[in-house]
Amino acid sequence: MSDGPDLAALLATLDRHGVRHIVCGSVGALAHGAPDVRPGDLDVVPATDQENLQRLADALRELEAEPTVVTGAWQTDDAGEHRWVEDGVKRMPQALDPSDADTFDHSFATSVGRVDVVPTIAGSYVDLLSRASRLPIDGGDAWVASPIDLLAGMTGPRRPKDGPRVRHLRSIATQPADSGIGFIGFRTSRFDEMVALFRDLIGLSVVREASGAPWFRLWSACGSTMLTRPVRGSRRMAWRS
Repeated sequence: MSDGPDLAALLATLDRHGVRHIVCGSVGALAHGAPDVRPGDLDVVPATDQENLQRLADALRELEAEPTVVTGAWQTDDAGEHRWVEDGVKRMPQALDPSDADTFDHSFATSVGRVDVVPTIAGSYVDLLSRASRLPIDGGDAWVASPIDLLAGMTGPRRPKDGPRVRHLRSIATQPADSGIGFIGFRTSRFDEMVALFRDLIGLSVVREASGAPWFRLWSACGSTMLTRPVRGSRRMAWRS
């Protein structure tokens, strides 16, 4: 890990700026216990709303990030497989624009190692979050894409060193899900205070909001979700896995 990125510093900076993101790529495989993984960069899939992309731009600025000039492009075959093709044509990076997620689709050299921002190639943030787990990484923790999504997001051509991680991810992707409590509900006449408790004091992240119903993600490898909604004139708070 000493020759690779400072994962703790990169993740801490993203968290400090409140960037909502999912870790994928080799660091995601490492977090799931894949063997012989030595990440050369940190791959992240950010939420692509303008507010979150502005926070990401601020984090990249703090990291003194410089986008690299590329000499290739992504190609997608009929089966939906993504492949990076080198064609020798230099493509200058675009200026970051929080209203356009494509301008963030770069590999950045930073003061603490390389970070790859991949808004769509590895899957969308919203889709990945529904199956992601909060896992430890280099002394901290982060949301990490599921083994199935990590496999689906792998691009071609595959390298010999990818073999062990692919076999490991396939082995855990086919394991049956752990059993456990599936639903707990709380009735309360102090709905706003309870929401503030989970959001502000406990620090659970809001993964989705609708009228009268915010969803909170638990710190759990099983991907549990806090749920609130009005019931029979009162309001109920619940969680389910």
